[in-house]
Amino acid sequence: MPKNEINQIPCIMERAKGLRMKIVLNPSPADQDILELPLGDVDYLILNEVEGAIISGVSQSDEEGRGKTDCRGVLGHRRLA
Repeated sequence: MPKNEINQIPCIMERAKGLRMKIVLNPSPADQDILELPLGDVDYLILNEVEGAIISGVSQSDEEGRGKTDCRGVLGHRRLA
């Protein structure tokens, strides 16, 4: 499971996809570089409110966004069970 603390995450993800592996990503620590990753290739995304806000573009402090930090529309939602 790659975390945002290691180098070459895009290359690792590309290689894993080529090998038809499941990709589990924890994009922590959060920064805007998360948006540069091929998130559409991620099978399981492990994140908290900070990463969710960055990826979805909805800030927890936004009055309109309160309770709406949700990445389903960004990445495509898949039920796990």
